[in-house]
Amino acid sequence: QMEGIKVSAASGRSLIPEVLPVKKIKINDSSRSVDLADILVQEAGLTVTGNNLSGERQEVVIPGFKARHTLVLLDGLPLNKPGESYDISRLPAALIDQVEIYDKSAVASGSGSQGGVINFVTKKQASNLIDLTGGVGSYGLIKTSAALSYRINSFDLLLNYSRRAARNDFLYKAKEYWE
Repeated sequence: QMEGIKVSAASGRSLIPEVLPVKKIKINDSSRSVDLADILVQEAGLTVTGNNLSGERQEVVIPGFKARHTLVLLDGLPLNKPGESYDISRLPAALIDQVEIYDKSAVASGSGSQGGVINFVTKKQASNLIDLTGGVGSYGLIKTSAALSYRINSFDLLLNYSRRAARNDFLYKAKEYWE
């Protein structure tokens, strides 16, 4: 007689084993108006390729590797495919509670993580919340953000809208080269 076989699977399984991150960066409320790229450069000493302009692609580079060798996770779930980089400008800092950075020696999470792993951990709201922020800057820069957080039992819903635009109405006088 054959023993029964039990087959089970876990959904939402994190790719990060139980190891300590090399660096943890807590995102505080004063950092919400800053891009994640700025936070990673200033707090973790990582390199970010691309222009820090609205709509431009930004990729994280762990020193000694290329951007495609960094596995980017959101709450332990992969955002990029193996061998491809991820555009971190897609993630608003307002949604992130902390960033965990694992170097290549700390974790072996499979394809795409030769350089290391960056895990963005989202905020867990304790209550329902509506948050509106805005700012202005030079050359007609306007930044707006709206977030709605709603919690029912163990289900969290977090909606975020952000917009950043500039008129770029600075004066510029072209030199006459062909006179």
